[in-house]
Amino acid sequence: MSKALRRAVAAVLLAGVALSDAGAVRPLQPPAPPFPEPAAWVNSVPFTLRDFRGRKVVLVTFINAFSVNSIRTFGQLMRWWDLYALEGLMIVGIHTPDFDFDRDPLQVRHAVRRFGLPFPVLIDSRRLAWKAYENNAWPSHYLIDHRGNIIHDRIGEGGYNEFEKEILGALDRLNGYHPPEDYLVPKDAEKTDCGMLTPPFFLGSRRGKSVIRSKSKILLDLAESRSGEASVIGEWRTEPEALRYDGDATGMRDHFQLIYAGAEVMATVSRFGRDPVKLFVKQDNLWMHSGNANSDIKWDDEDRSYVLVDEPRLYFLAKDKKKDRLRELQLIPERTGIGFSSFEFSDHCESEYLHH
Repeated sequence: MSKALRRAVAAVLLAGVALSDAGAVRPLQPPAPPFPEPAAWVNSVPFTLRDFRGRKVVLVTFINAFSVNSIRTFGQLMRWWDLYALEGLMIVGIHTPDFDFDRDPLQVRHAVRRFGLPFPVLIDSRRLAWKAYENNAWPSHYLIDHRGNIIHDRIGEGGYNEFEKEILGALDRLNGYHPPEDYLVPKDAEKTDCGMLTPPFFLGSRRGKSVIRSKSKILLDLAESRSGEASVIGEWRTEPEALRYDGDATGMRDHFQLIYAGAEVMATVSRFGRDPVKLFVKQDNLWMHSGNANSDIKWDDEDRSYVLVDEPRLYFLAKDKKKDRLRELQLIPERTGIGFSSFEFSDHCESEYLHH
């Protein structure tokens, strides 16, 4: 389905929706908790769950457009939208923030458009919906039937085969919809031989890990025990939600160094100031090339690899086709005012979901 057609589908689904007051927030139980009011929305005017009573099956999905765990589910959510939106399924994303910057509706709108999400997204800045559903992770999916009851839920990634069967059953009960006779619900991909993976981690005083502070480059001795090790050279300031570079960047000596394993590495990076900042990237002390550069990498006139940090978000830095191998990543700020909040990784099975 093209983006234009997706927008048209959204307009058809939302046409005629009467605005009404949502009820009070309450613990998770059938019927489903209402959406909080007031709240900002992307791709839609505000509406309530009650507006779809007797008319739609609703999939409420808690996502965060700055988290790779959520991003890996976007392809599946858009597939269900393409298949079932005109058959009676409404998908409602609920963006619950993880950092201070992703409470900003403007940043969320940018992220939703960047990933091409066609369905309505509620910005749950005060975590009212998160608490009402007693949610504790993203992605999380709640299927609500046409009577307004939660009939199935899934916490975390995967389980798509079972969830799609539940969607089909709910649509059948709503309006008798059945897929074509030759249609088979896809099986979930088997996760075998996925390779080593460094766990995700945060930086900053609020929940961050400790960082080694050094005056010289740590030698490249990639023992398995060093997986996840982070170190810095230069002036770095620990703030509540980030490790912020505060040096002068002379000679490209100051840097953040990370030892990791996985098919891909991503970082949540912010800038402090009005102008975009170049963040130079090296893998194993060499400039990136087409074989290991991820989607946000660019090159300057001297073939030096970098990402342009122009807004706070998750940046896709490096990839690696070889399994069970530790790598060293060096991140070199062009100038002061850049900050790292988290690092996330995909194994060789999970990375396939990012590029479908």
